[in-house]
This record gives sequence, structure tokens and C-alpha cells, in this order.
Amino acid sequence: MNKSLKTSESISFTIGKAVKKLRLVSTLNGKQHRVTYKPGGIFTTDLLPGEGKLYAIEGGVY
Repeated sequence: MNKSLKTSESISFTIGKAVKKLRLVSTLNGKQHRVTYKPGGIFTTDLLPGEGKLYAIEGGVY
């Protein structure tokens, strides 16, 4: 979540090699949308001011 209400931000996190699927959960209808990622790589996304994103992770160790 981007706590700033004025500026956009980028966030990054490492995707474990055991992750089978990473999907973005829609804020409009709750549907999951495929996200392109590389297992074992760094995933980066941009957040608008005040925006939050929820991701569903399948597989791997949490």
C-alpha cells in the first residue's frame, strides 16, 4: 500500500522459486488476473497515491 496521498511509489519484492502462480486480485470484482513474473526474481509494481494491491500466491513457502 502506498501511504502517500500525493506521490506515486514503486514497490519490489522477491518471488520465491517454488511459487507456481502469482495473480493480482481485482479491487473492482475480486477476480484474479495473471501477472508476469520470474520465479526467483524480483517483482516490481507501481502504486498510485493511496493505492494498494493484493496478490494471490500459489505454491511455495510462505
